[in-house]
Amino acid sequence: FGIPEKSCGGPRKIIYEILNLLDNNLFNSSYYSFNVAKKLNKNDYINLDNIGIISKLKNHIQSQVFYEMYYYKSKQKFLNNYIKQNKFDVIHSHNIIPMSMIPNINIPKILTIHSKGSIVNDIFSDNKVYSKLRKKYFQKLEKDALMNSDLITFPSKKARDLYFDDLEFDFTTVKKKVKIIYNGINIEKINKINKIDELELKSKFNFILDDSVLLINISEHVKLKNIDLLIFSMKSLVEKFNCKIKLINFGRGPLTEYLKRIVKDNNLMGNVFFFGSQKWETVISVMKRCNALVMASEKVVFDLVILEALASGIPILVTKDGGNIEIVNDNMNGFFIEKPNEDSIVKTVNRFMESNLKDEQIRINHFFDVARMVYEYELLYNSDFK
Repeated sequence: FGIPEKSCGGPRKIIYEILNLLDNNLFNSSYYSFNVAKKLNKNDYINLDNIGIISKLKNHIQSQVFYEMYYYKSKQKFLNNYIKQNKFDVIHSHNIIPMSMIPNINIPKILTIHSKGSIVNDIFSDNKVYSKLRKKYFQKLEKDALMNSDLITFPSKKARDLYFDDLEFDFTTVKKKVKIIYNGINIEKINKINKIDELELKSKFNFILDDSVLLINISEHVKLKNIDLLIFSMKSLVEKFNCKIKLINFGRGPLTEYLKRIVKDNNLMGNVFFFGSQKWETVISVMKRCNALVMASEKVVFDLVILEALASGIPILVTKDGGNIEIVNDNMNGFFIEKPNEDSIVKTVNRFMESNLKDEQIRINHFFDVARMVYEYELLYNSDFK
């Protein structure tokens, strides 16, 4: 991973919160990735933005399997030396690859899996042309990581099930080492953020509020997020159902230009808006101005943004998939999109627009507070789980 920071999502956001909230009187933290190795003192994580991350050369090297193996071997050597130089009591990895490289040492090792199923299938699912040798190499890395871990945590039961359903080898012994620790969000910080005002929306994003229903989507611009389906659904809602509706997206990725082209080709420039990547506080302030969050993602592990939407007081329209099922009460705090297709999305948005959800129904369960999540990890760090 790169730098852990609050404006990012996924695993890096979880790492950021753990480093932020760990009791510094009890724990002295270090952060290591292939890009960064740094000892952390209290509040030191704030300065991590100044550290450089992966070079373009590495990305080029990784396209060649033998060079890739060489690259990881060199990182394994660096990691082993780093561990030897620092007397760690616990090693906690949020990535399978580095865990596969940790030597067989007498230090408790925790692996948290955030991937959408097996890392092998995660990497190769969209890659029709790949080396069998490269796939075999990653299968070995994944198996080594699982066997090397003393404890394996998942952010939800559905994430666990999705992962084990995806594995291509016998994992009976591995399942005995599994614990569920649900991800959490910083509810207190969200409560302190005010909704963005109309003038700021206009000056920052050239966006003018009117009486349209305002949906927000916060997603990387990648295939599994199905943002293109959301755009086509907006076209149906506007043209077939005469809905006054707008969609805001925060995010970026390899599909950004493709998605913008769809919007332009379908004359939706007045209905679909891309705000790019913004500071976390800005995203939350805009979210509080919106009527609902809509996510059409597939292979959902556990989306923090869904919790952030509930904490911001807006309902959620999400696919009936993965960790979403453990958060959403249909027609109570949101609505399920039964299938990730245009018809289901349109149906769900119409259900939402015809509904009368009460504010008191849309609230976050404090079980999903980040303090509870970090406390559970602290208990693990202090326990004898080997």
